[in-house]
Amino acid sequence: MSLPIPASTLDGGSGARFEVAPGKRIPVPALPGPAEATPLRYVLAEVVPLGGGTFRLVPRPVMEWMGLSQAALAKVGITLSENTLRRLGRAGFIRVRPVSPNRYEFNFTSWLEHCRRVEADPEEFWDRRENDKGRTNREKYLAAL
Repeated sequence: MSLPIPASTLDGGSGARFEVAPGKRIPVPALPGPAEATPLRYVLAEVVPLGGGTFRLVPRPVMEWMGLSQAALAKVGITLSENTLRRLGRAGFIRVRPVSPNRYEFNFTSWLEHCRRVEADPEEFWDRRENDKGRTNREKYLAAL
């Protein structure tokens, strides 16, 4: 059984959140030291019972491409809907691919990179104009219906 880290521990209790899609906010991960000196590290862990009320955490690799389903998203602590991630993919913010007519996968690394870009400029990211016909990031997202 893989368990995501609860959001309350990710934001260090600060309640800080950043907007990863227009109107969609998630907690800002807390770092154990100064932000500029401590890189974020992501691990899924399986909780294995050892008996007598003792458990061991066994790290499990996070695949680069993951199924785009609520179950898969919950395993890595992503609380956004499948539709929001598909829309981010159509708008070019993350990588999404159809592996069959009704099955999609998303690239976890591209998701982390997107979150870093948003976190680096939380106030301006969605209203910034990129080199995309003068549209803002928000306009690109909204056009990806």
